[in-house]
Amino acid sequence: MERILITFDRTCDRSTALARYAIRKVSRAVHSGKRDFRINIHCKVEKLLHIVEISVCIPNRPVLFIKSSSKNMYESVGLAIPKLLHRIKHSMGVRKPHHKIPLAKIVTRLDEKKVV
Repeated sequence: MERILITFDRTCDRSTALARYAIRKVSRAVHSGKRDFRINIHCKVEKLLHIVEISVCIPNRPVLFIKSSSKNMYESVGLAIPKLLHRIKHSMGVRKPHHKIPLAKIVTRLDEKKVV
């Protein structure tokens, strides 16, 4: 279950169509299943650049922050989605253990060091 919150800066026009578009794109990209995501989308305009900032909170993982900008707000949302997918995929794969050493080998290594 994902919870998506979208906010607009005072410099950006509030549009329900844009909000629906952003929520639809992000929810399709995340498509969590059993995961519980909290997603905040913040839209703002700075010096004629339309900026979309997305922060994703996943339990037991670091917070992911994605920022995308272009001359069109819809394009900014579209550019942020591939970045979001890459970061989520990388975040999910980082926590896997690379090497599993059996406990018996660790104990024997410690015993070998104690031999005088």
